[in-house]
Amino acid sequence: MSPAHVLSLASGAQPTLLFATPRFLVALLELFPPRSALASVRCTVTAGEPLPAGLFERYRHRFGHGALDGICSAETLHVFVSSGTPVPGWEIQLADRGRMNIRGPWVVDGYWRGGTVDPVAITKGFMASGDVCRRTQDGSLVFLGRSDDMISAGSVQVGPAEIESVLAEHPDVLEAAVVADRDSAGTESPAAFVVPRAGHRIDADAIAQHCRSRLPAAACPCRIEVVRELPWTAGGSLRRPALRQLLAAWPAEAESLTGQEGFPTGPHPGVAARATDG
Repeated sequence: MSPAHVLSLASGAQPTLLFATPRFLVALLELFPPRSALASVRCTVTAGEPLPAGLFERYRHRFGHGALDGICSAETLHVFVSSGTPVPGWEIQLADRGRMNIRGPWVVDGYWRGGTVDPVAITKGFMASGDVCRRTQDGSLVFLGRSDDMISAGSVQVGPAEIESVLAEHPDVLEAAVVADRDSAGTESPAAFVVPRAGHRIDADAIAQHCRSRLPAAACPCRIEVVRELPWTAGGSLRRPALRQLLAAWPAEAESLTGQEGFPTGPHPGVAARATDG
């Protein structure tokens, strides 16, 4: 369903709650609708990907109400963390390196695979969610990324979500994604893909400086690549394996990926430069 269609439905149905992915909010804002377009909505709930702080502020400024950022999983069929706070009925443990374990009333027994059921691994009543978080001084949970998407930058574990949130704060950036870039020695560093906002020109060196002013050195992208759009699943989740494939192919074979599953690459009309660290 397109953002324009949602706005049309909202004008007639006058809903009080809106459920969407963060990416859908980005597309909604790009239509520049008036605040009255969602006047009946008192709260928006997002899930599927983390909600960047900059996007939250843009959305709240545009429509006059905030959004609850949910963490959920297919195994729970439920949001278990909302805007950094465990949902009532759910218990959260952070294990080694911030790996999240959860316990609650709705956890599936197993996975159906070709006629057999593989049980979900439960340890002392808790299931490993596959998410990595850190806890702030006030007890809130901050999502860093999925465990298999974390970046080992030397001795520092870097979460892509925090870098993406900083990138999305830049006024020229519509969307951003970060994956690990590995050199010939196997050392990992963050690499960023950015999509320019309509009518904006990306200066990759300026974006790199923007990151250096807001992130620790280990979290600053070593590469910034500009693409026309990011690869998403039908459910609104980022297809990071496709980005890692593109990163490995760039630049010699990157053009061969153009158009695959809606993932165009290559020069964007708004590109001013492509920055690499050093």
